[in-house]
Amino acid sequence: TLASMAAGAVLLVFFVRRSARHPSPVIPLPLLRIRSFAVANVTILLYGVCFAAAVLSVSLWCQRVWHWSPLVTGLALTPGNVLLLTVSWTGGPVTRRLGAAPVTALGCALLAAGGAWWAATAGLTVGYAAVLLPGLVATRIGIGLALPALVGLAAADLPPAELASGSAVNAMIRQVGTAFGFSAV
Repeated sequence: TLASMAAGAVLLVFFVRRSARHPSPVIPLPLLRIRSFAVANVTILLYGVCFAAAVLSVSLWCQRVWHWSPLVTGLALTPGNVLLLTVSWTGGPVTRRLGAAPVTALGCALLAAGGAWWAATAGLTVGYAAVLLPGLVATRIGIGLALPALVGLAAADLPPAELASGSAVNAMIRQVGTAFGFSAV
């Protein structure tokens, strides 16, 4: 694992140096000088770690500790995912009214609160309504608020000619965070 991490660090340095010199880089480095873009991408990296760790750990907990089947686990998580979709669809007006930064902060705080709830209450005894559901509601509302706001924040100050590249970088960084989160579990 340490060798892989060291190799990744060396390759990252190579990638950044190559991007700085290439006439048409995969990641245009000047985009990282745009404050809202840089902050949104650091935040979405950390968000991706937390999101993936929460999703995977809860699914594994339900199956390995509570001995639920994958089907029962999926059905138990479904109300939270429906809530996530609803919040994502209706979060736009809230973000426009309050701004992306406060909505992102609230969403990330709810994601953390849901994870903390699970960590504090999960045990060997099955407790859907008292243990799983409150954390599910908090994390899914948090995800539904934070993710669209972060994507919008990342693109807000980009030059129009760089929107596609910026969106791609944002999605890639979120996926890297997700991979780290899954690896952590």
